[in-house]
Amino acid sequence: MKKIISICALTALSFTLIGCASTSATDKSPQTKQEQKQNAFQLNSANITDIEILQTTNNTTSKSQTDNEEMIQSIVSAVQKGTPKQITLDQKKRQSAHSTITVTYKDDAKEEFLVWVDNKEQVTIAKDEKKDKVQGVVVNIKDVKMMKDFFKKTS
Repeated sequence: MKKIISICALTALSFTLIGCASTSATDKSPQTKQEQKQNAFQLNSANITDIEILQTTNNTTSKSQTDNEEMIQSIVSAVQKGTPKQITLDQKKRQSAHSTITVTYKDDAKEEFLVWVDNKEQVTIAKDEKKDKVQGVVVNIKDVKMMKDFFKKTS
């Protein structure tokens, strides 16, 4: 009787371990995608008090700024839905940036982002860091009124 119980327990334990081993291999794909998202910069609209977009090309200055919570939320939402993209940030790439975005937080901390206009509906945004390679985000701006109007006007 003890032998049958121990065989059943050992069999159940084996099936459990086999089940765990096979699920960990299939779970790696979403985890890798999640890691990519985490490597991209994160914006939290609850902590943001102001967003400023400043055009930096052609020796002209054009500026758009908002402290409106709904506009900030729509910008943050568009960035969060964006597609991560690896960017090589050499001097030439920095100088080719169309605009800069300055995000001001409640604690008065500021973050600078570089913006490249890909087309009328997409821009690429990357944190301005002193690194050769940074994680950026390709953002669809067609539903973000402030960004769409700004980039339509300055392109």
